[in-house]
Amino acid sequence: MRGDWQLREVSICVKHQHPLVVLWERTSPTERFNISTRLGNILPQLLDGSFEMPPIIPSAYDIWLDKRLEDGSDASWLAEYSIYAASTFCRLLGAELLRLPENAGFDSHDRIRAAQSAGFDVAIGGETSINYALDELAAHASSHNDLPNKAFGGLYKALARPYLHEECFDAFRRILWERIVAIWPVAADEVILGHSLPERRLHSLQSAVKETGLGTFLLDQFLIEAGAYSKEDDRSAPRKTFDVNKYASLLAEVPDLVGPIEMSKAMGATLKQLKRLAEDGCLSPGQK
Repeated sequence: MRGDWQLREVSICVKHQHPLVVLWERTSPTERFNISTRLGNILPQLLDGSFEMPPIIPSAYDIWLDKRLEDGSDASWLAEYSIYAASTFCRLLGAELLRLPENAGFDSHDRIRAAQSAGFDVAIGGETSINYALDELAAHASSHNDLPNKAFGGLYKALARPYLHEECFDAFRRILWERIVAIWPVAADEVILGHSLPERRLHSLQSAVKETGLGTFLLDQFLIEAGAYSKEDDRSAPRKTFDVNKYASLLAEVPDLVGPIEMSKAMGATLKQLKRLAEDGCLSPGQK
């Protein structure tokens, strides 16, 4: 018997194009690993072909994994990582990719094999390919309260909990962490996947409102005017992000700024008159 068939991520014999099947199930480890007895018990089924199943065409993932287990050869980007971590990451990533709308019609009768294949097809492209896939997952989780654990589902949970302290997953955890802090407004010292930022990189409209004390609508107008994001940006306040350092001076200044309503009241003018003064160049943002 081939020992590599015991690896969790192996699901097919590439040589015979036959899926691996469960030969027996026993709760007690002593009984489960008593191979001579168990083989004797299933001899009739082996002889009458009860375990035979329709052939399956091996995927690129199956062939890669079989070759890696056989002699360690690997010409892909995954070559420098342990087979355990690489194959597990492929399955976890692929399972999340199957949730995307374009994969809605995917045959789910063998979802694990489908996930392994989908994740592998992305992972062999390296960090650029993985980052693109992670961005797709983040974009799909676009609701205002969709945090990284929602966007990346089982992949995030696995790297944040059971595999958090396993060094062989460090590279994959770093890739995911970098995408999270590049997309979400992670605060300084907030721990994500075991790591934290020394200082905030991104603000969202929502987090900036909390920091400045200004109203959402008014601050949004200031940020649009400053070019932090476009007027057409329809993301919700928690997901509408901008670079903290680039707009730090603006955030420091906005608590002292006033909007058109306050300005018109202070001048004793109507909003229409205020707008006309601005159009004629008599007034400009920040003018004292």
